[in-house]
Order: sequence, then structure tokens, then C-alpha cells
Amino acid sequence: MAFSSVILYFGMQDKKDNIDNGILLEKSKLELLYTKRVFELQNKYNKKLEELINNNEKVIKAFADRDRQKLDKLVQPYFDSLISENPNFELICFGLPDMTSFYRAHMQKKFGDDISKVQGVRTVNSLKKRISGFMVSKLGLYYRVTFPVHYQGRYIGLIAFGVNLNYVNDFIHKKLGTESAIIVKTKNLKKSKWYDMLEEGEIGTYTIISSTGELISKLPKDLNLDEKNLRIKLNDKEYSVINDINIKDIKGKDVAKVVLFQDITNAVSIYKKYLYTFVIVLTLLVLVMGFVLLKTFNKFLSIIISINDDLKELNTNLEQRVEEEVIKNREKEKEIFEQSKRAQIGEMIANIAHQWRQPLSAISTISSSMKLKKDLNVLDDEDFARDIDKITQTTQFLSETIDTFRNYLKDDKEMARFILQEHVDKTLNIVDATLANNHINLIKKYTKEQIEMNSISGEVTQVILNIINNAKDILLEREIKDKEITVEILRKNDFALITIEDNAGGIPQDILPKIFDPYFTTKHQAQGTGIGLYMCNTIVTESLKGKIYANNTSNGAKFFIELPCDIFN
Repeated sequence: MAFSSVILYFGMQDKKDNIDNGILLEKSKLELLYTKRVFELQNKYNKKLEELINNNEKVIKAFADRDRQKLDKLVQPYFDSLISENPNFELICFGLPDMTSFYRAHMQKKFGDDISKVQGVRTVNSLKKRISGFMVSKLGLYYRVTFPVHYQGRYIGLIAFGVNLNYVNDFIHKKLGTESAIIVKTKNLKKSKWYDMLEEGEIGTYTIISSTGELISKLPKDLNLDEKNLRIKLNDKEYSVINDINIKDIKGKDVAKVVLFQDITNAVSIYKKYLYTFVIVLTLLVLVMGFVLLKTFNKFLSIIISINDDLKELNTNLEQRVEEEVIKNREKEKEIFEQSKRAQIGEMIANIAHQWRQPLSAISTISSSMKLKKDLNVLDDEDFARDIDKITQTTQFLSETIDTFRNYLKDDKEMARFILQEHVDKTLNIVDATLANNHINLIKKYTKEQIEMNSISGEVTQVILNIINNAKDILLEREIKDKEITVEILRKNDFALITIEDNAGGIPQDILPKIFDPYFTTKHQAQGTGIGLYMCNTIVTESLKGKIYANNTSNGAKFFIELPCDIFN
């Protein structure tokens, strides 16, 4: 019977593996078909656009001459032929360099409207290069190919083709013989003025914009379509929901996903039969083994009773020893706790002193400058107001430094939403007087895209000032002639990247791996304690949930700070 149970168990596992492997195989087919169809889309309509541009000089000339009627006569037959080849082909649009539409083959009477917010238009107009990808519009979710157009050596505008994503959806349905749907995050779709035109229904956090069949419409409205290994029961059948295929837009961001329903009813039924049989056989086996064990237990019962008295005596002595050890451990834990507490307080004070040294120097520099200007009778109201503002900002930072370290020790850090570029500018304003007085040129290189952060602003400030201060010290120590510090801000998906680079020649390779160690410093004891970069590393990795590292460049040391835009994601 035990052997039969083992055979049944492995048979049951084999059927379960068959279901899981079938799901993985179906998912692989979907990914392959999707990739293949997207490649075909891109290849086909890139060629179609090249064909229109390169082989139809009359079309390009009519566009260059801004002759809309002539353009319509030339393009409409071509547009109709593309639709006859593929009913999902939906648009041909000609756009001007001033971001307005000139002619639409799918809507001839609509022209002259602003198309600057249509994905890809600005990029093609500014970079004069082709782009392609998926996007959402009032026509639905579709694949868009956009080309720049030149005539007689000058740029005259752009041409775009659009194909509805049902092209891919229908292909998958035909090849796999199952229902599928395309869904978009509702919060993203509601930003579009075309939301009401696209909606086929909502499920959970998603909106259905295209489907083949009725299964998607019968799903529970509160279903989580992001759940892994999702299975549902509909119409007395069981389905595996394959939901891992994301559709990316022109910028490479996920804009939608494909959902596929795989019928696993038969496989699950076979698995359940094996499971029920296994449970019955296992129950009988447990009953037989229980009977045998009961008889054996009676034989050992007398032995257990005789040993029990010895165990009671041993247990009494053991309890006493355990209690003594517990008391000793509590005393040690208390001592360690007090030592840790004192170390934290000492570290906080050392860091506050380290942080205050530069702001106090800045205040001294600004006030000395004001006094000198006053003595020379060249201090005007504008200079006075600006210098007073800088002193106020710096003193505010001194106060915020105490709050930052107090919150750090209390693990109670205040979150804030802010624009990173603006916040970094405010931080650099605190030190710009000191840098200028030391003849250090501060260079800013910010991405034009505003990076919105949901993070701990005070700690971001602390990290930046620590690294700027270290860069300033090494530039002065090495007596660099043309001293520079470059601060750069970039966007990397859901992360912001801040880099700070000096031109002081770099960090020796033998100490580069140690710079974030506690109390490691190359400065004189009067200049630094070695906890600045250690605290930067602690704040970035533990509090801000990011990464910090440093490399040497041809100029000097370059620090990289990667921070999540939303600390909770």
C-alpha cells in the first residue's frame, strides 16, 4: 500500500507539472508570436513608408508645395490599398514642422490642429529621424511609424502610418485558437481625452480596449489581473490567465498588456482524480500504521514511565541554570544597548559638527563680504537682500541638519514630494558663496525633463552637501589651478541619477574600495572624522532605498547617487 501511495504521489506531481509546463509553453508561444508580429509590423510599414517617400515624388512635391487637394488625390488610393491589404490599417498623417497637421487620409477635413502632444512628433521634428512604437489615441491602441520628410535638401515635415493593435490580437487568436484581450491601466487611460471612446469595460485597475471573444467581459470586476499564476473558472471550465506580455510605447514604457486565456479544464480534471485517489490510499495507510504503532507504544510505555523521574530531576536543575543564564544575557544586552545608544549619540554629534563646519564658513564668508562692501560703500540693496537670503537659507539648513539626524536616530523620517532639479539648486545655493570665494567653478547639467520625487528631502540635501564639501577640500588640498565641480541629474526609468564630479585627479585605487567604511579618512584629524561618506552610504542605502558608488574618470573622482523617484515603489 505504501508503494502504491508513492506511485500515486509521483503520478499526481507529474500531472501538476504537465499543467504548469503547458502554461509556460503557451506563454512562450505568445511571447514568440507577439515578438514576431511586432517585428513584421515594424518591417512592413517602415518599408511602406519608405516606398511612399522614395517612389512617389509627386506626393512629396505636393506636400512641399502645401497643395492639400493634390496630395489627397495622390494619397487616398494608396491609403485605400493599404486598408484592403490589412483592415487594421487606420491612418496616414502629414505633419508640419510647426507641430500642426497638414493632411489626414483617414480624416481629410481635419487639418491645422496642434499635434505636438502626439507621441513622436516632437522627436521627429527636432532630431529628424524615424521612430516607431505603440501609443494610445482616440483610434485605440495602435502601432505608429513616423518618418521625417526632406525635399530638395530641406526638411518639410513628417509622415506617420498607424495600425490598430487588433492586427496583433487577431493574429494571436487565429494562431493559438483561444481568446485574448488588450488592457491598459485605467489611471493612465483616464488621462486621455479619448477614454470614453476606447473603454469596453473595466476589471480591477485595468480597462479593456480590445478583445476577441466573451471571456474577458465575464471576469469579476475586482479581479487582480497582475496576479501571478492566475486561474479562473467560467462556464464550467477552468482557464489559466497568461498576463506577462507587456506592450511598450515609443519611449519604451509599458503602455498596455496582452491577456490570453488557456483552457486547462481537462488537465486539472486528471490532476484532481490522481489527488483524490492519493488521499484515499494515504488515509488507509495512516490507519494501518496507527494500529501497528499503538501496539508498539504499549511496550515502550513502561520504559518511558521509569525514565520520567530522572527527567524531572534533570529538568529542575536545567531550569535553574537557564534562569541564571537568562539573567546574565539580559545584563549583557542592557550593556550593549547602552553602548550602542552612546555610540549613536556620539556619531550624531560628530556628524552635526561635520555638517555645520561648511555652512558656518559660508555664513562667515557672506557676512565678511557684506562688511567689506559696506566699508567700501558699494553694498546696494539688491546685494544686501541676496546675501541676507543666503544667510537665512544657511541657518535654516543648520536647523534642518539637527532635525535630519534626530529623525535618523528615531527612524521617523518625514516624506516630501518635490522636483529634484529645484531641490538640488536650493542645496547648491547654500555652498555657492564658499565655492566662489575659493575660485571653484560649479557646473550644472540637468535633464530638461522635470523629475518628481517622493522621498526624504532633508537627507538628499545632506548627502549632496557631504560630497560637495569633500570635493571642495580635495581641490584646495591639491592646489588645482582651474578648479571645477560638475553636478549632473539624469532620469533612469523609475530612478533619478545624481552625479558629482571634481577635477582633482581622482581617488587612489588602493583606497577607493574603503571610502564608504566608517571612520576611514585620508584627512588630518582636525579636518575630518571619516564618517561623512559612511553616513552618505547609510542614508542612501537604508533610508532612501537607493545606491551610491564612486569611480575615477579622466578628470577626477565621480560619485553616483541612484534614488528611486518614489521611495515606496
